[in-house]
Amino acid sequence: MPTSRFDASKADLLLRSMAAYEPQVINPLKNVLSAIGLSLPSVFEDISVKYNRAVLQLGERFRNTNTNVMQCKVDDDLQPFLKRCLLYFRRKHVADIQKILENTTDLEIIERFDKSMASVDICNEDTWFIETTPMRMPRLADFCTLRFSEQIIKETHRKGSLVPLELPQRQYDDKFGVLQPASALAPSMAYWRQQCEFRDVGLALAYFDIDNFKRDFNSHTETVVDRNCLPVILRSIEAHCFLHAEAFHIGGDEVIVLIPNMDKEGAIEFMDRLRLKLPTLTYISVPSKAKISTGLVHVTPDCPLTDKEIEQKANDAKHYAKSEGGKDCIVTYKGERFTKDQLMIVRPRPVHEAT
Repeated sequence: MPTSRFDASKADLLLRSMAAYEPQVINPLKNVLSAIGLSLPSVFEDISVKYNRAVLQLGERFRNTNTNVMQCKVDDDLQPFLKRCLLYFRRKHVADIQKILENTTDLEIIERFDKSMASVDICNEDTWFIETTPMRMPRLADFCTLRFSEQIIKETHRKGSLVPLELPQRQYDDKFGVLQPASALAPSMAYWRQQCEFRDVGLALAYFDIDNFKRDFNSHTETVVDRNCLPVILRSIEAHCFLHAEAFHIGGDEVIVLIPNMDKEGAIEFMDRLRLKLPTLTYISVPSKAKISTGLVHVTPDCPLTDKEIEQKANDAKHYAKSEGGKDCIVTYKGERFTKDQLMIVRPRPVHEAT
């Protein structure tokens, strides 16, 4: 059977990932199925076999005589299982650290936790990690109705002293009363991401602002813009998103649009219609046109990024749209690694695609 070598540091990371995945994901699901009288499917036995094989192989170290580095050999057929565990562990680990960092300003603590976050990404550029499709794991909804599955999840949250995720009651920002406030983004993102993963569908987040806003709009004074322009723009955004997406006023001319249950191309087209719509708006006493630069991130249920990282990646793409795209465009990522070298302009379509 083909095998791959892992350095000791990567083997230790994979062992930590597996140690977190089984008790936090697999065992609770097995317990629920057993409690409601369902016999465990054979897939759980397969998972258990893979787990035991991986633990054994990752723990058997030898010294590479060429590099003098401790390594281990792992069967290649275990890679989908290992990647699944690592994807889960990476998102949870970083999310836990981000919660801690919200409450500290100590630079030494921040630096230490930044290193800890980076330590879970040491496999990201490995060929096996990039090319391997993660193993699909069983979910409660595979065996029960959606209604019953959601009920079980809510009860599990309550027993664990966690607040069940519910769609937050709609709020409006204090200044304009049109879009939702920035504070509503995090709970909405958490809810919709859970619901999309529950159904094995994707979600997109778009971050945009108005090009040359200070030059073209605020030159007419902020009072005039707040009275005559921004309400018109925000109402148009809200109408475009109504029943399809949620829009959040981040501040000034910045807006985030959350688009659940839509594929990447659909999200791009949805935001492009808004990009083409806003410049047609007219305002009292202000001749300016609202053109926007948009950064868009589409994530699947397998995405290891935290909610905050998704927002940051969309913001990075927006900045690329302004600095490299010439503004009035949409920028997204070619793949699911979300690195700067994967940024690309998708609207307006490049000349070679449009012809």
